[in-house]
Amino acid sequence: MRSVDDAFIIYETICSKCTEWKLEFWCVSLNLKKTFDKLEYGPLFDALRQQNIGVGYLSLLASIYCEQTGRVGKSHTFPIHRGVKQGDIISPVIFNAGLEMALRRWKTTIGQRGIMIDTGDLLTNIRYADDLILYATSSDDICFMLEALQNELRNVGLHLNPSKTKAFTSKNNLQPMFLDIAGNFVDVMTNNETHKYLGRKLCAQLSVRSAVQLSFRVQCAWM
Repeated sequence: MRSVDDAFIIYETICSKCTEWKLEFWCVSLNLKKTFDKLEYGPLFDALRQQNIGVGYLSLLASIYCEQTGRVGKSHTFPIHRGVKQGDIISPVIFNAGLEMALRRWKTTIGQRGIMIDTGDLLTNIRYADDLILYATSSDDICFMLEALQNELRNVGLHLNPSKTKAFTSKNNLQPMFLDIAGNFVDVMTNNETHKYLGRKLCAQLSVRSAVQLSFRVQCAWM
């Protein structure tokens, strides 16, 4: 994707088609814990090599990240073994490389789960930086995909934040419920509950999603 608008065009298309044809679909908006601070160097450099970054660039990055130390106040120095540098303009790029490796591995484990689109491809996720939405056609599929992704993220040092991860669905008449993801409970939004994603509000009740979003944008404009 080139902009946040691409993410919302896809989301709106899926919502519109599934609402029109009364098809069940599930979305989960993921929140990760301290993403830039957690990515481990071993998997990061494996990802850069897999994505054909030149040896010269790898050596330069290795010299920047090798033998880093930190200090809090007047405490003793301690070694730093993970996390990309805060404020460095290249940090988002190399972070994306590490996350891309985790997602590529994840896609090989989830089989044919996702939403089939017109081209015959499966839509499994939309990602903008570290903001992800997963798509599936059933609660069982979305749970499997989430557990698999959680395992792959853990392999590169990243962790899901269940309390800030939200699920929603086109399925009607849901009682308040949770998805059990390997012992972590993810809240499924119902009725008029909303969740903020990439600066916009997503509403659990799809039939009023446009009105909710318009009200939110008006509120932001007045503020």
